[in-house]
Amino acid sequence: ALDVTIQAQVLELISDIRARLGMSVALITHDLGVVAEHCDRVMVMYAGQVVEEGPTAEVIGAPRHPYTQGLLASIPRPGLRGQPIHPIEGQVPDLIDLPPQCRFYSRCAQRRDACLAPVDMRAAGPLRRARCILIGEDEA
Repeated sequence: ALDVTIQAQVLELISDIRARLGMSVALITHDLGVVAEHCDRVMVMYAGQVVEEGPTAEVIGAPRHPYTQGLLASIPRPGLRGQPIHPIEGQVPDLIDLPPQCRFYSRCAQRRDACLAPVDMRAAGPLRRARCILIGEDEA
């Protein structure tokens, strides 16, 4: 972890180099504030697997995968002092012996029997995908 001032300087330097050279940059971070401020697109991973991807503003503004929803709900918000933080219940699966089913199954409040089968990425919008059987159900 970097000191906040050093982090800002490093991110500004990366942004300057990116703009000057016209190139893309992949940031790997747990800091969703950094993602929101510096990334055009985001991939959210859970237990080593991409569960949602798309334009950052869309994914953060209207997450489609239950893990992304839970992740965003668990972030303390400025101005909401004293409000409860909503942690994601349960335990991460054993990463050495991953189940074939949805990796978020045991922690998901929206799980269904169909989640016990392997789940592929599904279109969740023109430029978005999510690994969840619920994608498409809400449009039906």
